[in-house]
Amino acid sequence: MKINRSTSQAELTQLYAAVVRREFLRNTPLNIKTFLRYALLFTLFPGMRLGYRWGMLITAAFSVLLMVLLLCGAEQWAAWAVLAWVVVGGIVFASVAVQVVRAAAQTRKARLEYLPAEPHLRAGCICPELLPLTWRRDKRAELRHTSSVVLEIPKDGIYAFILNMDKGQRDSRIVTHGRRGTCVVYAQGGGKSGEPFQALMLYRLAAGRHELRWSVDSPRGAKPHATLTQMNVVS
Repeated sequence: MKINRSTSQAELTQLYAAVVRREFLRNTPLNIKTFLRYALLFTLFPGMRLGYRWGMLITAAFSVLLMVLLLCGAEQWAAWAVLAWVVVGGIVFASVAVQVVRAAAQTRKARLEYLPAEPHLRAGCICPELLPLTWRRDKRAELRHTSSVVLEIPKDGIYAFILNMDKGQRDSRIVTHGRRGTCVVYAQGGGKSGEPFQALMLYRLAAGRHELRWSVDSPRGAKPHATLTQMNVVS
């Protein structure tokens, strides 16, 4: 879908709903590839639910127990132990699957809400076009930079913004701050293609002032050079 100044709110609403739906379905059992990995991991190694270190320790302890039972000739006890291990793994997998789906549903609900205005913010930019963004290094992550911009939103609606980075930003990853009223349609470019990195983002914004924030992770750790442009006008 090509977005421009004349793109209607009905069209953007359909696009927004489709993107949010796509993200939600990726976090449900319909995403067979991901949930198959979950099933194999937690069924065979249920201790991984507590993290990698505890998972390895629990698995090692169970392996030692199993070897002791077999060496002692207690094959029946060993079989029961394996059965109990698999049952516990199945329960752990089911709990993880439910948790992932619930989190996805909560994210979907937040994205479909309007992001409320922040009246206390300073005066902001109206309908930015190729607005240069100022980036600051995140003290908590060496290779991460963050940026923000304050915008004046005249009317409630869905606003489309495109963030363009220079060709030097290879393998970058854009992250929006917050889930409410926010979704990323696509983020592509950079890497071996040598194309400029672009991210198209949609926001459901209430009228008023908003501070939009982003983070960029780059393996090279170089400060990004990026501009922000509003693609549509809400009439």
